[in-house]
Amino acid sequence: DCIWDIGKSVNGWGRIHAVERLSETSNPDIKSWLLLEGYKNEILYEYLAYICATAGNLHIELGKEKPSKELILAAGDLITSLISGISDGPAQDMSGYEYAAQVISDYIKNVNSSENELIFLNVVSVIKGYLESLIEEEARGQQQNGWSAEIINSLLDETRSYISRKIWAEMVKDKLNTKDEDIFQEVILAAQVIDLDIWETHFSRLKAKPNEDGLWFNVVHEISPPRLEIILQYANEVMALEKISTGPEDELGFGEKYEWHRCLDFLVQELQSHPGKGIEFVLTALNSPVVRNRNTAISTLSKWGVENWNSTILPALEACFTIEPNHEVKEQINEVISRKNTK
Repeated sequence: DCIWDIGKSVNGWGRIHAVERLSETSNPDIKSWLLLEGYKNEILYEYLAYICATAGNLHIELGKEKPSKELILAAGDLITSLISGISDGPAQDMSGYEYAAQVISDYIKNVNSSENELIFLNVVSVIKGYLESLIEEEARGQQQNGWSAEIINSLLDETRSYISRKIWAEMVKDKLNTKDEDIFQEVILAAQVIDLDIWETHFSRLKAKPNEDGLWFNVVHEISPPRLEIILQYANEVMALEKISTGPEDELGFGEKYEWHRCLDFLVQELQSHPGKGIEFVLTALNSPVVRNRNTAISTLSKWGVENWNSTILPALEACFTIEPNHEVKEQINEVISRKNTK
């Protein structure tokens, strides 16, 4: 109980270490807490998802008649975390969870009989992707954790049916103006699942808070050429490029002082997919005190290919090379210049 008290009072690595020590508990209250709260930490849910699912007997609790909404929500967190896993990490993922098929089946059964929730839609979408990956494994004869071709295909049909419900578009539109950021993140994911374009909402939110870097990501991610022109014009209006392009230093870019540098970074990163566009922003990033900005600019110019450079880029690179204080960045600049000179 002492370790449980500690686990409830801490977050991050403290929570992770405490929960690891509770994995063999027989206390039903602790088991319940592991399922509903124990996995939540500010590092990654994936670290504790397997321990909490197994120690808390998720396969038993979710299989009971009419489990609570709280349990269904927690099960969604645990399932998506187990599916995501940690690449080459210490935590077990869905591939090592012996009750995978049973738990996913029960989850889909429960959300099908529950009120429509965007968070359920997003979990079902993740499950659908996982089931599709299992088809390939099943074709190679890799059947485990209760899976069979029949079960996989049956559940895939159920996920497709759930995702195709007409209500989802209406629910997304109803929540577009929410002030709750957690809810809006669910809206973003749900819109992606049902392929609903909410770019205008992203742009409106950006114009309300133009110095918030995450909003720039939402606006520019996989942006179309016509919309890119709109954003480049807007960026010219709100970004004081001369205050960003103050010369290379070894800054990491944290804190309020560098909020516009972080916004610029998302824009320049997206320009990798649009050769020759927004050159002034790339050159600004190239002369930023933030190392990440300069790395992103170099990567963008490299992705463009020298055939898409205009006459200002090579002189700018050569000038930056002479004053670049970071050895690794300097090497990258030299490599990009060398490609141009060999053409």
